[in-house]
Amino acid sequence: MNRRALESEYVSQHLNEWIDLIFGFKQRGKEAVKSHNVFYYLTYENAVNIDLITDENERASIEQQIEYFGQTPSQLFTKPHPKRFSLEESNGLPIFWDFTNKSNMKAYFVQASKSPILYINSNSNSKIFVLDSSRYLSIYQLNTSSNIAGYLNISNKKALSNNNQSIEPTFALNDITTKTVVEIQFEEKFNSLFQDNTNISPLHSKEAILFEQETQSKMNRKKIGVSFATELTRFSNCFEICQNEKIFLSCGYWDNSFKLSNTENAKLIQSINHHKDIVTCLAIDGDILVTGSRDTTVAVWKLNLKEGKVDEKPTKILYGHDDEVSCIALSCELDIVVSGSKDGSCIIHNLSSGIYYKSIFLSQDLSFKIPVSMLKLSTEGHILVFSENDRTLRLFSVNGNLICLKSISENIIDWRLTQNSQYLIIGSERGIIDVLELVNFNLVQSYEFNQTVKSLCLVNEDRSILSGFENGYLLFGIWQF
Repeated sequence: MNRRALESEYVSQHLNEWIDLIFGFKQRGKEAVKSHNVFYYLTYENAVNIDLITDENERASIEQQIEYFGQTPSQLFTKPHPKRFSLEESNGLPIFWDFTNKSNMKAYFVQASKSPILYINSNSNSKIFVLDSSRYLSIYQLNTSSNIAGYLNISNKKALSNNNQSIEPTFALNDITTKTVVEIQFEEKFNSLFQDNTNISPLHSKEAILFEQETQSKMNRKKIGVSFATELTRFSNCFEICQNEKIFLSCGYWDNSFKLSNTENAKLIQSINHHKDIVTCLAIDGDILVTGSRDTTVAVWKLNLKEGKVDEKPTKILYGHDDEVSCIALSCELDIVVSGSKDGSCIIHNLSSGIYYKSIFLSQDLSFKIPVSMLKLSTEGHILVFSENDRTLRLFSVNGNLICLKSISENIIDWRLTQNSQYLIIGSERGIIDVLELVNFNLVQSYEFNQTVKSLCLVNEDRSILSGFENGYLLFGIWQF
């Protein structure tokens, strides 16, 4: 709440007044007196030259007074500081999107696969990586084919509607190898899948250019890795794209390995067999990779992005779990790695040294285990935990203190945090996409579909969402703020 107040439009419009008082023309003189902004004279810069004082007692007295009262900042401006542009006067884009002000979503669909879409991700807001359950990897390109300002300030544009009027498209999702435009038919059944507060925009033949795919797109898809272990049921923690978008990391294979594949041709770069059982999860931050396994251990690896390879041996092995490691989250900035296990615990280690910090148990009764299904670390160090056994969301501080919890009616399949870690987007087994406030799990927006949400991805600085469904459809949603 304090952060919202400090980042509000009201504060922005009065920021110049604060500058005038602290650094500006109201710091000294008549304007300071008028503004009741006068302090003890020794606090001001150049009020006294201590070097010219010869009396030791007087000098010590003045130094103590300055030390006691403190010092006023240097005066930087002698004229009123200009007022900041309002949101309307600028480009109309807030630093962070406020989902509480959102009324609807423009949504487009395309059948990207006939298999469930297990993973969607993008590091650059231009390339979109899509993996289905048949292990086919497709790469899409996001294009702004018309005026980008018109797209970003979308409330000033006419939305695509159910009639056949010709409207200039503002956003495009293209296959990266596109040469031929393919007409995409809109599924009319999606018309009834939204709540009342949601607008849906079908794709007619005139707007087919919004989605371009090569005619032989099935032949151009690339198959990654080998068969997944049959006993593995949750795949949201099994895939990652490196920062340079050239390496695709995957795990969950029957041969107890995790694999590095080239995103351009799907060729295997490396297959690392270190764990003694199936690698059940992995996570990456920069050039640090962390893997978790059914053998109860967590391994930290150094990734050489130039060579596109992982060091053959891990830099650290982390212990502490009594059962399968089910999920991992790490932050190089916070220098911590958090691992969740089926034994009901989350263990925090120092990422650099491997030193054990703390264990968090979901159940207060240690004889009753609540397995950890999913983990997420916010930019502020909050630890977000979900267990599909009791279908409860929990938020912990970095010190392991429970901040809040919320029971939900459905099983979460995938989730994403916004860049400012203010909102949590969750996709559920029942086909619901919810937007929650992270600090208290209050529901902000909800969208219902008739297919299980298998994967989520936020793109375009959180202004748009991509979601993969069990039936192979890909949703591209544009939030209208």
